[in-house]
Amino acid sequence: MVDVKSLKVLITDPDKNDAAALKQELETDTKLVFSISIAGSLSEAKNFLHTDMYDIIISCLDLPDIKGFKTLIAFQKAASGVPFIALLKPDEHDLGAELLDMGAQDFIIKGTSELTLQQRSLFHAIERRASFQKLRALDDIKTKFTSMMTHELRTPLVSIKGFVSLLLHEAPGKINSEQREYLEIILKNTERQLRMITEMLDSARMEAGVFSIEKKQGGLVKLINRTVNEIRSMATEKHITLSIQTDEPEISVNMDDFRISQVILNLVNNSIKFAPENTKITLRARVLAFEEIKIPHAAEVQGLARGKYAVISIIDEGEGIENDDLSNVFARFSQVSKSKENREKGTGLGLSISKSIVEAHGGIIWAESGGKDKGTTFTFILPV
Repeated sequence: MVDVKSLKVLITDPDKNDAAALKQELETDTKLVFSISIAGSLSEAKNFLHTDMYDIIISCLDLPDIKGFKTLIAFQKAASGVPFIALLKPDEHDLGAELLDMGAQDFIIKGTSELTLQQRSLFHAIERRASFQKLRALDDIKTKFTSMMTHELRTPLVSIKGFVSLLLHEAPGKINSEQREYLEIILKNTERQLRMITEMLDSARMEAGVFSIEKKQGGLVKLINRTVNEIRSMATEKHITLSIQTDEPEISVNMDDFRISQVILNLVNNSIKFAPENTKITLRARVLAFEEIKIPHAAEVQGLARGKYAVISIIDEGEGIENDDLSNVFARFSQVSKSKENREKGTGLGLSISKSIVEAHGGIIWAESGGKDKGTTFTFILPV
């Protein structure tokens, strides 16, 4: 149980008599000290929230300036983390379950004279909030620990990669073909581990809210060519043809070169991983007006400005993605491949990180597939 001796409560109800009655009922409890403010509208409630901190909000859904479930959403935005108790009319009782699903802590039926019921709602809301804060604190510890450990693991791997590269370039002296083969295996696995650790570090930074994007005007076609050349050897090993198609000699985009290159690497690497040998992967870059882009209904397009966008698609001839799995492709730790031979060990974070990077640039990303063995097309767009 949470030891609660005083509560700061904001009641929002356009009916002043009902609000005053509820205030009086709460204040009759001799075990608690209440500090209660009353607002008659959402805008008035926001003024209170801007000037003071509250332990709990009790509000009607039907306010002069907002109605229904939008009231809950508005309070969640205005006072994130503050427990919300809905004050419902008797004929709104059926809305209670849906409000709880949306994040309300509890609901009270208006006109209820049982003080113990109202006290229960208040106490339960505070207890749930306290539990949430404990979970958030534990999650913060986990995020910091992950960030620290991945950084510590990354440092020696960078050193190993550097020394192996020196040996392969024969800086200390000549090496034979067998030694070269072994060193290339070490280098390949070191780079793979570095990618996994970098993904974990980026994910931890995103959770902590310290993931940074540094944008400047740059050439997207040049960046695509440079990035594809970095990963071409992986495709060659599987006899996969990598090609680039573009209608423009260059596309100028305000972007973080490193992060967009990371997105392209993630997507192409994903296609190589799940593509059979002797197939092809095509990267297509175009500039289209927003109205010309064929965006699937499932893609999140809210907030996108109208205008021109660079449209980058990675088209493969791999195993494809079932329709039911398309919505989970960009989820953290998602592994949608059903094929055992293609299920290479990884963090399952690459596509999730790519989505965050693209959205930080004001764009969106989505995947399309005709189903099993029909290949997959990943597309992301960036404003130009």
